[in-house]
Amino acid sequence: MSWGQILALAGLGAFHGLNPAMGWLFAVARGMQERSRLVLLRSLPPIALGHLASVAIVASVVSATESVVAANVVGLVGGAVLVAFGLWRADHRADCELTVASINVS
Repeated sequence: MSWGQILALAGLGAFHGLNPAMGWLFAVARGMQERSRLVLLRSLPPIALGHLASVAIVASVVSATESVVAANVVGLVGGAVLVAFGLWRADHRADCELTVASINVS
């Protein structure tokens, strides 16, 4: 691996770590919402473990298949699963809120 490639990877890693669209922003938002530093700190390990699992899965697929295309498929399928889960949670949460609201009114 050349020094240029290493610097490019380091730059991408730094961008990924500092980009506000990455997971740490969710931990900060949760901590601010709950007004608790402890909640923020407790939010970080699950985000880190999810990130580790994601990197491990993609690295395993690329190593096993020796194909970057397979990694793209994993990313697309993973993204689709994540969106589907988010939609399911949003729908389920709406059902729960309506049920709770109707119980409180009764």
